[in-house]
Amino acid sequence: MVAKKIKTFKTLIRLHEDKLNGLRRKINDLDIERSNLNKSLTELVSQAVIEANKYTGSEYAFILDTYLKHVENSRKRLLEQIYSLDYRISQLQLELSVQFAELKKFEIAQQNRVNIYQEKARQAETKFFDELNVMKINSKSS
Repeated sequence: MVAKKIKTFKTLIRLHEDKLNGLRRKINDLDIERSNLNKSLTELVSQAVIEANKYTGSEYAFILDTYLKHVENSRKRLLEQIYSLDYRISQLQLELSVQFAELKKFEIAQQNRVNIYQEKARQAETKFFDELNVMKINSKSS
């Protein structure tokens, strides 16, 4: 019966480890996406600076204002996406910590079951050898 409970704990531990691995993958994927968005944002801003320097005071300066408005709108959209990813990542990290705590509970419970099983086996072995010694003593006395 104890062995069956240990097997159940092993299954629960494996399920929680799978959940943790899935959460880690999601966090990693979102982190990569956030990194790509940050890179795009940096490129957008640097390109806008280059274009502004290039066309300020030229015959195409009248288009520059419209271009910079579009760049600002794009920058805001990218920032919103980055903030959204940051929020999702923080939520997943919170869930990860909760799942990790659950995993640890099952691991501790499993170890406690193993310890109980080992203690019972040790006590049974001690009892067996004590009885064997008593039988040896009794057989020598007779």
